[in-house]
Amino acid sequence: MLRGAVRRLWVGSKGREVAIWQRHNDMSLHSRWEQDNSFLPMGSAQALANHLIDLHTSHPMVRTVVELGAGCGFAGLSLARHCGINVILSDRRLSGDPILLDLLELSVAENAEAIERAAGSARVVELEWGRADQTEQVCRLIDTQKSRSCWIIGSEVTYDAKTIPNLVRTIQQLCASHPEDTVAIIAIDNGRPSSLSEMLQSEAECAGIHIEKRLAAPDGDCSFYHMHV
Repeated sequence: MLRGAVRRLWVGSKGREVAIWQRHNDMSLHSRWEQDNSFLPMGSAQALANHLIDLHTSHPMVRTVVELGAGCGFAGLSLARHCGINVILSDRRLSGDPILLDLLELSVAENAEAIERAAGSARVVELEWGRADQTEQVCRLIDTQKSRSCWIIGSEVTYDAKTIPNLVRTIQQLCASHPEDTVAIIAIDNGRPSSLSEMLQSEAECAGIHIEKRLAAPDGDCSFYHMHV
C-alpha cells in the first residue's frame, strides 16, 4: 500500500463504475486543475470514456487501446472494465511525482476482477512522449494482442504547448505501426485556450496525420479529435 493513497469509486454516467487510487489529499479532481494535471481530467476523461464505450458498440473489432498521459487512468480503465478491451495505460515517470505509475498499478489491481469478467486486460507502462525507444516498446505490446485494430486515446493531453510536438510524434509513430487499423482519439476541454488545439491540428498536419474535430455531446464542454495516418 502506498502511503497517503486512498481508493475512490467513481461512477460515470450510465452507471459505469471505475475504482481509482489517488493521493489522500486529492479530494476533487477538478480542484487541482492548475496544480497537477495528472488529477484534473475527470470531466474530459469521463466524456472520452462514454464516447468510446458507445463507439465500441459499432466498432467491436477494436480490442486494443493505448492511453497516453493516462494520469488516474479513468478512460482506459473504463474501456477495460466495461468493454473487455486490452488496455495499455501509459504515462511518464517524473522525479517530482514518483508514485504516479504506482497509483495506476493500484487502480489496475483494484479493477482486476471486473476487467477479467469482461474478458479485458490492463497494464501500466512508462512512456515519455517523443521517446522513440519507449514508443517502439508499446508498438511491440500492440503486436502481441489478438486484434491489431487499435485506438490511441488521451484526455487533456494538450495542457502545455511545449509538449504537443512530442505528443504528435508519439501518436504518429504508434499509428504508423498499423496505419490501416489504428486511430487516435483525443479529448480536449473547450475551456482550454484555442491556441492549444490549433497547435495540435497544425503539428498533426505537418506530420502527415489526418485530423477531424468532432464536438462532444450533449453539453459540448469538450471536443474530440480523431486522427489517423
